[in-house]
Amino acid sequence: MDSSKKEYAVESSAKSGFTATDGTKERHGGIAAIAVVKNEQDIIEPFVRHNIRFLDHMMVLDNGSVDETKPILEKLADEFQNLTILNDDSFGHTQSERMTRLLKQSQTIFPADYVVLLDADEFIDGIDPASFADVLERIPSGGYGKVAWMNFVLTPEMPGSDKEKSDILSAMIWRRRVEWDPGYKTIVRLDGNSAADVYIGEGNHVVLSSANGGVLLSSVYLTDVKLRHYPVRSREQMIAKTVIGWMAYLAKDPLAASHPLSHGIHWRDIFERIANGESIDDSLLCEMSILYSQNLRDVNWNEDVEQDSPLEYERRYSTGMAMNAIQLIARTWRQSIVGNAAKVAERLIVAGRIAEADTYLKKAIAQEETADLWNAMALLRQKCGDEKEAEQGFRRALELDNANHQAAVNLGFLLFSQGKLQEGLLLFKQIEQTLTEEEVNRATQFVEQLRPPRKFFVDLGANLGDATEKFSKEHPDFELIAVEPNRDLISVLHEKSLEISRPISVIWAAASTYDGRARLLKSGSHEASTIVKGKVEYEQFGWPQGDFIEGNLVPCIDFSAWLAKTAHNNDEVVVRMDIEGAEYDVLEKMIADGTIRLIKTLYCEWHIDRFPEIPRSRHDNLVNSISQMVDLKVLV
Repeated sequence: MDSSKKEYAVESSAKSGFTATDGTKERHGGIAAIAVVKNEQDIIEPFVRHNIRFLDHMMVLDNGSVDETKPILEKLADEFQNLTILNDDSFGHTQSERMTRLLKQSQTIFPADYVVLLDADEFIDGIDPASFADVLERIPSGGYGKVAWMNFVLTPEMPGSDKEKSDILSAMIWRRRVEWDPGYKTIVRLDGNSAADVYIGEGNHVVLSSANGGVLLSSVYLTDVKLRHYPVRSREQMIAKTVIGWMAYLAKDPLAASHPLSHGIHWRDIFERIANGESIDDSLLCEMSILYSQNLRDVNWNEDVEQDSPLEYERRYSTGMAMNAIQLIARTWRQSIVGNAAKVAERLIVAGRIAEADTYLKKAIAQEETADLWNAMALLRQKCGDEKEAEQGFRRALELDNANHQAAVNLGFLLFSQGKLQEGLLLFKQIEQTLTEEEVNRATQFVEQLRPPRKFFVDLGANLGDATEKFSKEHPDFELIAVEPNRDLISVLHEKSLEISRPISVIWAAASTYDGRARLLKSGSHEASTIVKGKVEYEQFGWPQGDFIEGNLVPCIDFSAWLAKTAHNNDEVVVRMDIEGAEYDVLEKMIADGTIRLIKTLYCEWHIDRFPEIPRSRHDNLVNSISQMVDLKVLV
């Protein structure tokens, strides 16, 4: 998890995960999926129930649905703890941008090894959940896997078909025998890393490197996995999806119809048919179904489709019926206009046209209250210096939509500015999964300013705890933290806590530059064990040369990252570092990332004389740099 979320971090709600080992570093990951959905009340429940069986975490962004999609998702989120629901009501077809942002956001919440990019009409098939992770291992690291569509279609009166069923999905048992123009969707392999340099192509069909001029990432076909695809399910669903979808394209680019289209062309063509007054009878509906996302061709129903097993699923919160197309289109149009009103008001505020913004917002709210309009009104009141009315406005916005991210963030920062730290933190904990990196950093700065400073002593390589005991006697007001990689000494440190009648937070780990596992190379004395190869013991101490080749695997922590999560700038931190040669790597990383400045006093035992391979120049440069940043005291 990002270190900047130190004050209000919560654990991932993933149901499970798997562990992989890479050398001496242990990695915990899993499989996640992300999806952007809009007005999918007929299929959203089967979509979640079916696909979540293959996943450790699923994140669904609802893009301003005006049917029952959002209430159904909220009920499913109550049922499935590993399902995260986000909201974005902005209108306009920006799927590529939304999916790219969603991927980055998903990786900050659940750093998955694999992320499946899905639409609401797609269902993982062809493999059982237990074998899914094994197949995904074929994807090259930092690349993506291609999964082929199996397009299920509405047919004329073929055996077994029943277009009169209320839940038409259960009757869709026919699919294209051959995918004439095959479609593929993608599964990205990230190995738990961030998606900072990843860009999702339009339609989730390709994945590119945003840091390398838009070059496609390496890919592989996953022939053992298929995606059942149900793009056309009923007349009402198809008409509404086509009209609203093409409206969104035009909202993004009013001249879209004049451009060559590789994606969205099926929406444009069907939209034109509807706009030209062509009726959508059963024959045309079935033809649209089988030719969805295909080049026009003659259809032979006896040869072009084949029967497959029906999709098995459960419904608790939905019927399978789509909303009436006219009603859905009307609601969407109204939402797009009202949503735009808030954006107009915000632009007026930014431009300093306060009186105009106030009049505009009052008229808009009088016509229809929305969370976005109240959020804009609260921003206006805040800009005018009326914090009380601003707070009331933000709270009203959250009453209307408790998932409104911007209103929650704005209220949280307002509470921070008023010194209401605990209330602000509680609010940020509730919305943590939707926070951007910038919002996290701003919140962290507020917390650092408002939280009382702490004093703590960190003993790296604590050994028997004698140094911790000595420091505790001289500084009774400091918290005590002991970090020790030798498991045999952990119980000794706990006993030390009882002896001195002071709590000692004991961490079984070696201080290092990464989180995972390292090999502890044991010496003849427990005082001299190390995770750094090449150590030579002093013969005069009577310590035999230890096992500095094989060793035992022990946990290790990225100390600079740990300190960034634990300490604030106004804390008083004292560190004792006796880590048998690892101090060079650890301290150089702390200088590079700036965490060295979180330390006030550093007691360090240097081991330049035990490691012939460490150049004296490296030692001297490091000591000189550290001395200029902290109060450095040398242990002997």
